Amino acid sequence: MTALEIDIQAKRFPSADGAPAQTVLRDVVLAVEAAQFLCILGPSGCGKTTLLNLVAGLDQDFEGRISVAREPGRDQPRIGYVFQNPTLLPWRSVIENLRLVMAADQIARGLDLALLDAMGLLDYRDAYPKSLSLGMSRRVALARAFAVEPDLLLMDEPFVSLDESTADGLRRLLLQIWQVKPTTVLFVTHDSREAIQLAQRIIVLCAAPATIVRDQSVALTAEQRADPLQLEALREQIR
Repeated sequence: MTALEIDIQAKRFPSADGAPAQTVLRDVVLAVEAAQFLCILGPSGCGKTTLLNLVAGLDQDFEGRISVAREPGRDQPRIGYVFQNPTLLPWRSVIENLRLVMAADQIARGLDLALLDAMGLLDYRDAYPKSLSLGMSRRVALARAFAVEPDLLLMDEPFVSLDESTADGLRRLLLQIWQVKPTTVLFVTHDSREAIQLAQRIIVLCAAPATIVRDQSVALTAEQRADPLQLEALREQIR
């Protein structure tokens, strides 16, 4: 089943002083299967975040078409979005930030506590964002994204600027949660190692105007993904 269809002919941003508009994306066409973990890989500034914003519907000014499948019984698809910087309300506790996006029946079933427990945050449920480390704040943001039970989960370099040990722990946690609650994922990164560690499929974009230059399946086991030799061999293929 196809969960997402993208056909972006062109996305442009206006330039100042009457200069020609800047084309950021061109001929980006792909279909994503349901519950597929797909990484979008490309250099910084090439248009990866712009692509996610178009898919999320935050920006509808483009030439083309984007279609997101929804679960039967839903009027609209549910889209979860994890940004580079955690967008937590500072005046609400961890559990209050989580419950903001949850339905009453989810809370009654204890899904809020179950998610915090899975993220290792149960003991911090009454803490406020200012007392959390960046890594912990990103775990809260990740829990909130899964709490909406999304048809599609968009992730915009959510582990950037973390030390490698923390980032690696969060990657492992993300995969654990995704395996328990499979959903379609578009994960943006400029790090090919991170893409290989996470993805079933990698889409490589060139510099702006970005277009797809490679569509790479990743058929490695968890053990192979952790093997530096296997990882480097695949990195050579997608460079």
